[in-house]
Amino acid sequence: MKALTFVEIDVPGFANPGQTQTFRFAQDTSYLPPEFDAIPSLDAVSFSPATLSLGKELGQRASVVASFTDHRHIFNGEPFNQGSFWGKFRGRYATRLRGRPFRLIRGLLGQSLAEMDVRHYVIETTDGPTPSGVYTIEAGIRAHRFAGSSCRSGLPARTASPRAS
Repeated sequence: MKALTFVEIDVPGFANPGQTQTFRFAQDTSYLPPEFDAIPSLDAVSFSPATLSLGKELGQRASVVASFTDHRHIFNGEPFNQGSFWGKFRGRYATRLRGRPFRLIRGLLGQSLAEMDVRHYVIETTDGPTPSGVYTIEAGIRAHRFAGSSCRSGLPARTASPRAS
């Protein structure tokens, strides 16, 4: 079976900051189903699982780094040739992304989003776009999010977000 990988990011609405807008990104594959509303600019995802240390420290939190390829895009009627997607995205959201939800969704061709594995993180840092057109987002698990619960960091949820922009 062929694998599908998505990243979802919840950002404050540009026109109405009180509302949330979800962006869904996918790896650009020839078999990406058209029914998934996703921007195909996800280049790579690297995942570091949580580790426990029985010595002096507690260990390391789970983290994920996603890199994206820049491209032309229209935001709210702006001209297509005026800037790039990640340049515009950074201009709108760069200082407001830290602490925002980030979901890594993995599944197989033929599965619905609701059937895919979803892992929840919080955005920690962003970088780019670089001169070569790479934008990077690093996300992790906040330790206090799971204090007093039996959940483990990076634990899969049951469903993905039903909408994207």
